[in-house]
Amino acid sequence: MNKLTQGLARTWQKNFQQWDRNGDFAIDTSELFQNISDSNIKGKDAAALAVLYREAQNQARRAGSEESLPIDSAQIENILSQADERHLDSAYAHYFSKIQNTSDRPYSQGLAPSCGFVSAAYALERRQPGALQSMVKEANGALEVTFPGAKHTISLNALTPTEQALHTESLGSLEKAWGIHESGQEIGAIAKARANQPERPIKALTGNESVTRTLPNNLLYAHLNRVLSAKKPSAPTLKLPPIQPIIKEIQNALQNEAVVVTGTWKGPLPTRGLQSAHAYTVLTCDDESIQLRNPHGLGEPGDDGENDGVFRLSHKEYADNFMSVTMEQRPS
Repeated sequence: MNKLTQGLARTWQKNFQQWDRNGDFAIDTSELFQNISDSNIKGKDAAALAVLYREAQNQARRAGSEESLPIDSAQIENILSQADERHLDSAYAHYFSKIQNTSDRPYSQGLAPSCGFVSAAYALERRQPGALQSMVKEANGALEVTFPGAKHTISLNALTPTEQALHTESLGSLEKAWGIHESGQEIGAIAKARANQPERPIKALTGNESVTRTLPNNLLYAHLNRVLSAKKPSAPTLKLPPIQPIIKEIQNALQNEAVVVTGTWKGPLPTRGLQSAHAYTVLTCDDESIQLRNPHGLGEPGDDGENDGVFRLSHKEYADNFMSVTMEQRPS
């Protein structure tokens, strides 16, 4: 175990009893959220707590659970012995840099399940620099967030150090407010900042409605034809429509500087480097290809030497991998 991982292990061991708030020798989901919301947990302790939350999420994902499973001292030992030290070290160092404000990955999605929200927010900030910050106001030592498309102002505490580590860089307060908007609760808001339907964050962030189009996809139409044939063997085969009409809609929306967010299919994708069931910002679209951005700020098909999450796909590649596109209906 290298020095950084050893330091992480010591920090977990030092704080375990305190983080186990009910004294049952395990840290459950509720306790994780309470600790994340505790502004007294700072510095390397906060970075270590962020890594623990990350590993708890990974553990839940592997178990097929939506909630983090309780973590006891034996499971911490398993994490330290089984996890790739490079991944632990990288996460620990990155979270600490975010807490120290020395990280430089603005608008890169953190651990909130907020890809649709981050993708929409990034598009809005490109169109109108400063628009996101203008939604956040300080009031009596706390924050007030006003989404243009929401009915009520959301009051919340400033980000704790652990929340700063876990939330999207340059977007943390807004993302936390979005979690509160969706759940009505501040503690645990990071897990509730979902944006499975891009229409909702687009409406909140811009005040405008949007329209969603399903992309013509070979896999989709093959599935539909199987279903139709099973029900009625003599049913005519559905033909895959051209993607050009949707491409034209996307081009018109971008020309009007609308927020445009697109999402991949769930499951294995034909193009390596894309994340399934994930939202991306549409940046540009010409008659040959479409340019997209991964809200993580990294991870993309191919290798252009940048690894900034920005990449291009041909129209066919786009239709083969992506399920839908949502376009803000911005007044001309």
